[in-house]
Amino acid sequence: MMRIITRCKQCFVRGKIHMWLFLGLLVTLLGATLLYLSNKNQHVITRPLTKSWRLIGIVCCLLALLIWLQLFVVSAAIFTWLFTLNVALVGIPLLTLNQFFCKNKGEE
Repeated sequence: MMRIITRCKQCFVRGKIHMWLFLGLLVTLLGATLLYLSNKNQHVITRPLTKSWRLIGIVCCLLALLIWLQLFVVSAAIFTWLFTLNVALVGIPLLTLNQFFCKNKGEE
């Protein structure tokens, strides 16, 4: 019986870790998206978001760093944060090459 309880506790803890990993990834992507959409050179929406959204994006990126620091040791957390942030900041503008995601300036 104790073996079953121990196994259930391990699964519960493992499930919480997966939730935090997903949350860290989601907050990183949200921060990168807000940073991109507040840039004047973005091509997704007709007008860029205001500067307050850029500040919210920076806060989301820093919050993501705190989430990664809760999950990993400092060096691994910083590496994971920088890697996911860089992939998002490169990948989001590349999505605008597809006409589905891009809104042309002439179209309204």
